[in-house]
Order: sequence, then C-alpha cells, then structure tokens
Amino acid sequence: MPIIGQCKALTNRLIISSIILILIMNYLLFILALALKNLEATCVTSKTYDLTSYTESSTNVILTCGTNSPVNAVISKYPIIGPQTLVSIWNIYDGDALYHCTMTEYFFVPAVISSVIIDEFADDYILLKINDVQVTEIPTTALCTYQQNIDITSYIRTGLNKLYIDAYSVMGQGYFGYRIKIKSKFSV
Repeated sequence: MPIIGQCKALTNRLIISSIILILIMNYLLFILALALKNLEATCVTSKTYDLTSYTESSTNVILTCGTNSPVNAVISKYPIIGPQTLVSIWNIYDGDALYHCTMTEYFFVPAVISSVIIDEFADDYILLKINDVQVTEIPTTALCTYQQNIDITSYIRTGLNKLYIDAYSVMGQGYFGYRIKIKSKFSV
C-alpha cells in the first residue's frame, strides 16, 4: 500500500477517533451538567427565617397613673372584644379612676422589617408614640374606640424600639389594649 494511501487511512481514523472523542466528551459534559443541576436543587444554599413577633398589652408593663407610684398593669375586668380580642389593662382591676396612665415599653426587632401593624383600643383616650414620634391617637372622650390594622412600618427600625402610651379616662371605666404585629425576615 502506498504511503499516501496509508496517510489518508490514518487521517480518516484520527478524524473518526476525534469525532467519537468529542461526542463522548459532550455526553459526559451533559451528564455532569445534569448531575450538578440535581445537586443544586437538593442543596440548601440559603434559608429565610420568618421572625414574626408580637408586642402587646400585658401585666408585664409598668403603668404610672395620676399621682400614684408606678405599678405593674392589671388586667381590667372589662374585656376588649372587637375584631380581635386584646388584653385590657389599667392600674387597678375595676378601672373606675378618672385620671391618665402612661407607659413605656421597649422591644427589639432582630431582622429586616417586612411590615408592622397595630390594633388598639381605648376607653376614653389614647396617644401612642413609637420612637418618640406620634403614630396614632384616639381622641374621643366619651366612647370606647377600636382601631385595627394601622400600618406603622415606617416608624419601626431594626434594633431597639420604644413604645410610649398616654391613656386617659375622663368618665366611667378607664382601660386600654394594644397589639403590634412585627413581620421580619432573616436570610442566611
């Protein structure tokens, strides 16, 4: 067999071998890509935690009412049953004293804030501040008033926050209640 014929045969075999090698490499890359895709789908690369929390009226808060010394709040005998039940508090059980009570409570938000809403009730008057900025007021002097789903997101910050309430009883029973729902998320 002449040398030229041997070179052509060898060249053809090299070309065929190269094509087969390229096809095998593409197949292996395809299999590798599928394996990596499945691995990525099963691996947890990041996780988001829902850190929704509540701050609400309770006997853990300290009230300063009228000229009296500060005391732990007492659950009032008058229930607050509105769209949602709130814990009603005052400095005494029957809440018939005509004066005003103030309270300051601190709460911590540990992560990025999604939304913050408040429900509040007052008999007769309530002024609510978050971080020293007035956010709501129930100015009535004769009726029980319930406010629901008030968006106060813009007043809350990640970290330490301050809630201040000034509640007045101008006639009859005096009591108030509140619930702040803080939705925050933490991703790792």
